[in-house]
Amino acid sequence: KIRSYEAMVDLMALQILTRIPITAPPDVKIREINDFIFQEMGFRFPPQSLYAKDIDLYTFLPSVLDSRRGVCLGVSILYLCLSQRLDLNLEMITPPGHIYVRYRDGNDIINIETTARGVDPDSEMYLSIGTRSLQQRNIKEVIGLAHFNEASVFWNREEYGEALGSYIKAKRYLPDDILLQELMGYMYILNNQEKEGKALLAKTVDHLPDHAVNKETLASDVYYGHVGADGIKALFMHVDETRESILKKKDALEKVLEKSPNFRTGYFALATTWLQLHRTKEALNLLNTYHNIHPEDPTAEYYLAILNMERLDYNKSWEHFKTVEFLTNARDHHPKALKQLRKALTKCCPE
Repeated sequence: KIRSYEAMVDLMALQILTRIPITAPPDVKIREINDFIFQEMGFRFPPQSLYAKDIDLYTFLPSVLDSRRGVCLGVSILYLCLSQRLDLNLEMITPPGHIYVRYRDGNDIINIETTARGVDPDSEMYLSIGTRSLQQRNIKEVIGLAHFNEASVFWNREEYGEALGSYIKAKRYLPDDILLQELMGYMYILNNQEKEGKALLAKTVDHLPDHAVNKETLASDVYYGHVGADGIKALFMHVDETRESILKKKDALEKVLEKSPNFRTGYFALATTWLQLHRTKEALNLLNTYHNIHPEDPTAEYYLAILNMERLDYNKSWEHFKTVEFLTNARDHHPKALKQLRKALTKCCPE
């Protein structure tokens, strides 16, 4: 069965090779791969209602080949398999929660966005207020990431033992990955193995990834007892395009925060759900609470600057803008979004 799928990819590569010269440059190979898999074969990104429930079906190569549907990781794996057969060296890049492939020759870069039929967006599109650089992965690590997606399916079904098993599989390919250790820590706690979980979280609480502007707060919240398994469950509750799912997560987070008022990550997550419900007043109140207990989160400060500007409180907006500017500058990060915010804020109220 494995060899049949290998043969399928071999045949795809052969069909591409028949259309280009043997000495074709990389940009020509990339164009032909894009035309073949996205135009002729019709590979597409699946609707959220489908992939959110069974993301593993749209990640692992056999099911991606069978359905011609794949999430970013699934189609990127196919793209890498084809590039290996076409003698095309590609890099795997993982912004938070995403993956895409790119070709690089010195300063010449071709980004390949596999969720958008291979378009070449500017690299800065993948950066954010809290992400200052792009993390590169190797082939072995990409295989491990496929098991991340498998674990998320079990997590959503509350099958925590199976989810832990998927993370253990991933560890074979990502033995030193800090994010994997953090997720395994939560999963041990959800499996009532708190000692093992906190032992893993101890390795992550003070870790600041090179690609990030700030440390995440969840590992610290859990490790120091600010929140327990109920907070982890509420935070990772699945939200789709329906209002009902957002309200369900909002209610769960509110219950957790009543019992755990020092749960920093919970305040930010609850504010996000209110923003998804277009209730900016409630979101602003929660972000102010979050700011009072954790003023070092540049993303939260950015949201506060925008929300206060929209409410015409320009002094408050400038105050939060200065904070996020200080935090990002300290990490040598100058995001485009922040430059645009300064321009908009200056237009409303000069500094």
